[in-house]
Amino acid sequence: MAKDQIEAYAYWNQGTVEYSRRNLAALEKQMTPEQIAAGKKRTKELKRELEDKIYENALQKELAAKIAEKPDRK
Repeated sequence: MAKDQIEAYAYWNQGTVEYSRRNLAALEKQMTPEQIAAGKKRTKELKRELEDKIYENALQKELAAKIAEKPDRK
């Protein structure tokens, strides 16, 4: 259960809307200080993972667009 709370913390902590903040506050009440610290660490890791995926997706789209622009060489 603790691992699930840490992962949930990381996802809720990514959110900026009030709904996310309320859920994060409710979750913190069920967690130990150590779990919250682990959740904050996981938040940073998750943010990096998401940024990497967004960057990779953008590169793939850029490459696909360049390939589509090139005329067939036969």
